[in-house]
Amino acid sequence: MEKVKLIDLITYLEYGTKLQIGVLFFGKFTNTLLSIPKEKQTHTKPICEFIKSTANGYKRCFRCKTLAYDKALKTKTPFGGHCIHGLYEYVYPIVEDGVVIAIIFVGNIYIENKKLTNKINNTLISTAEANFGPEKCKTICRILEEYIKTAIKEEEIESDGNSVVKNIKKYILSNLAFPIKLSDIAQKFHYNEKYLGRLFKQKAGKSINEYIIEQRLYIAEEKLKTTQDSILNIAVSSGFLEVTYFNRIFKKKHGCTPSQYRKSIKKRG
Repeated sequence: MEKVKLIDLITYLEYGTKLQIGVLFFGKFTNTLLSIPKEKQTHTKPICEFIKSTANGYKRCFRCKTLAYDKALKTKTPFGGHCIHGLYEYVYPIVEDGVVIAIIFVGNIYIENKKLTNKINNTLISTAEANFGPEKCKTICRILEEYIKTAIKEEEIESDGNSVVKNIKKYILSNLAFPIKLSDIAQKFHYNEKYLGRLFKQKAGKSINEYIIEQRLYIAEEKLKTTQDSILNIAVSSGFLEVTYFNRIFKKKHGCTPSQYRKSIKKRG
């Protein structure tokens, strides 16, 4: 009999709700059952996308997200709270042998007595799950925790180096819009910074910084092809906080500026 995958369980737990349930793994813990797509590792619901549509919104979200990561890794205990824009999220670290191996997020929740940012209108509010309290969130997290720990024990874990790099890639992809430093990754994954840098390059064939730039450029290319967003907004939303740097990196790869690239795509279309 085919075993249930984590993504299937998350989809089932979200069914009939507007919740966003995500899991971010750290270290060596990964296998085929635990593999989940990018959208289950970051915030992709309408309110979050709206908030992150400006450079200032991205920065504020990044700070809020970083504080949640750091608190979960430090305290190793569950907690809930409202982000700076008023949405509620429950954060549940999974601990194995005293180390946080994953963090579960249950969010996109609107508590009616909590005032949201004025820019969030009723249409956006309707896309969030209303009054889903911490006890319900905790129940979901306990179900996922039990499944994840069982899957780790029952399924063969991939070799340490490959699985660590795979989890780092997932972490990077879920945080591309925000500043990412090797030192921060090393701290979160409990590895020496220099060792982690060497391991990633050995397994991925490129440095962490090269991988980050490659993925950010890919996102920018897709947005240039499919949206009418300004070059500045595309640069910021792809993780390039300085448009001059974005232009330089983009031209180095394509031999033309982002604007020229967009025009060439339109001519071909």
